[in-house]
Amino acid sequence: MSLKKAYLYVFVVLLIDQISKVYIKTNFFLNEEVEVFNWFRIHFIENEGMAWGFEIPGNYGKMILTIFRIFAVFGIAWWLQD
Repeated sequence: MSLKKAYLYVFVVLLIDQISKVYIKTNFFLNEEVEVFNWFRIHFIENEGMAWGFEIPGNYGKMILTIFRIFAVFGIAWWLQD
């Protein structure tokens, strides 16, 4: 797979991920659940921390975590293209 194609896939997945998060955050109530298919449900919860209960303090914690994830995804895509 070419690097250009890998970046396109990464971009599309990130875009879908972020759009779905914004939609759910702005249109669902906390703990609301919607059944999409018999085997697939969307359940809105909030997670203030990250893995193993770690939290990034301050107002910019989630933004820092999001930026880190974006860099990680692009880094992995670059590494996989070899």
